[in-house]
Amino acid sequence: MRLTERYMNGVWDQSGWQVIPGVGGAQTFAGSDLSITATPDCTLQIAAIGQDRKVWHMTQNRQAVNSSWNTPEWKPGEAMQATALSMTALPDGSAQLVAVGMDGNTRHTLRAANGQWTGFGAVRGPWNRPLGPRASRSPVCSTGGRTA
Repeated sequence: MRLTERYMNGVWDQSGWQVIPGVGGAQTFAGSDLSITATPDCTLQIAAIGQDRKVWHMTQNRQAVNSSWNTPEWKPGEAMQATALSMTALPDGSAQLVAVGMDGNTRHTLRAANGQWTGFGAVRGPWNRPLGPRASRSPVCSTGGRTA
């Protein structure tokens, strides 16, 4: 994983691409999907799926100092595994993370401004079904012998 910055005026950072260190002292992070967002204090929130399929998260402050990687938990003591993810920051300094789990269903967690994570919860779709890859069928309604 590498990172560079594009300024509001459209110019790219002239120092080039910065290598993001990997988990456990690895030279670089390698994975299949990533999402980056910035909180109002200009802290980058970086979420990525590692080669182990775990969802990993780290921060980088305004001075380009990286935190260590951690894994938001799916259940106590168990890291979330996923195939895709997306993250966005909110004005209060929190960040929302959604991930498509290994079962194909979408899960959501919140990282509070103080760095605490909520547990992943299911995202519900139409008719309160888990939001996943399968097309959901609308209920059949009967009106005078016709179906709607």
